[in-house]
Amino acid sequence: MTDEEAKSYGILVKKIYSTLKQETGAERIYSLVTIEGVPHFHEHFFPRTSDSPAKGMKLITLNCACDEADAILLVSRLRGKFQ
Repeated sequence: MTDEEAKSYGILVKKIYSTLKQETGAERIYSLVTIEGVPHFHEHFFPRTSDSPAKGMKLITLNCACDEADAILLVSRLRGKFQ
């Protein structure tokens, strides 16, 4: 990653965190980055709300998710913030 890419990545992650907190009511946003040796990476974001069943790494390892309709609604709201 070049310095310019790192700078723009940091700015984007900050916006993702604040937007996810606003749209989900999350107290915290956790993220997990995976890099498999290919020149790209994946970042996963986990909103933690006040009623989340766990905190920290335990939350990330739980098998919990919203239903499809809620996911579609959230994605449409997020899309409007990033276009």
